[in-house]
Amino acid sequence: MGNVVLEKLNHYKSFRYDTKTKSIVNLKSSEEIDIDEFLEIQHLLDVHRVSYRFEPKFIIRIL
Repeated sequence: MGNVVLEKLNHYKSFRYDTKTKSIVNLKSSEEIDIDEFLEIQHLLDVHRVSYRFEPKFIIRIL
């Protein structure tokens, strides 16, 4: 995953990229999730052709 994508991911308030697990993790509870940010991240990954999958608790695993 490129530096441009990582920089953009670090600007979100509800999500952070975890380098150990190679996942984008939700920092808030499921009730407080910012769905717009979640969809923006999905769009960002799609545009940059990053392979990923969704996991429980709004975690996005980078493949």
